[in-house]
Amino acid sequence: MHNEFFKHYTENLSTIEKISFLFREKLPKINMDIESYEKKCEEDEVFKELFEDVLNTSYRYTVDVANMEKFAREDKNNSEEDFLEADQKRSATHNSMIAALNIMARYIETKELDLDLEWFNWQTENRAAYGKFAILLTLNVFKQDIILHKIEEMDIDEIKKDLDEVELMVIDYVLILSKIYEDRREPVESELEKLNKISAELGKDSENILSAFYEIYKKRYMKGK
Repeated sequence: MHNEFFKHYTENLSTIEKISFLFREKLPKINMDIESYEKKCEEDEVFKELFEDVLNTSYRYTVDVANMEKFAREDKNNSEEDFLEADQKRSATHNSMIAALNIMARYIETKELDLDLEWFNWQTENRAAYGKFAILLTLNVFKQDIILHKIEEMDIDEIKKDLDEVELMVIDYVLILSKIYEDRREPVESELEKLNKISAELGKDSENILSAFYEIYKKRYMKGK
């Protein structure tokens, strides 16, 4: 469901690259069953609009934070005025995101929807908690896109020299998936056959293979960083 919301965003790989700066150490986890929220959108049009607003404002906030991180690391020549302007934009987006989360939470409580609100168990005046949640939500929504983007950072020929057979299959799987992702298309029959074959041989589904790839990325590419 969220793929519909973010289709026009994920077509811009530079956005994924910006967000990936916030996704270095481990796969993000969030205290929300996103699938149950997506299913509820199929039943409740009002909730769908509210959840879409949460996803969009969380996404925009995460991009603003990623821009600020990049600004602080790389853009040393920018003026203090430029920095303040970027920070004001982030703060305004932060306010919109907080409002969207509060409205959705109130709707869930008022309508007594069968959705877990455990993720909302923080002090509502804690802006930092809202910000952390928005980033985690965005990272979970974009998790597959971000992991696939990592393969572009790797020297595959060099990396393959010291991989075992299982790791090589993982790399091959991700290379195929990454090409499909980059082209923004459905897999052709030959690709689908290869993906299914590798998945069967590894005994893992796509999500677990991507997690295995990220472990390879951390071990081989981030070693010493």
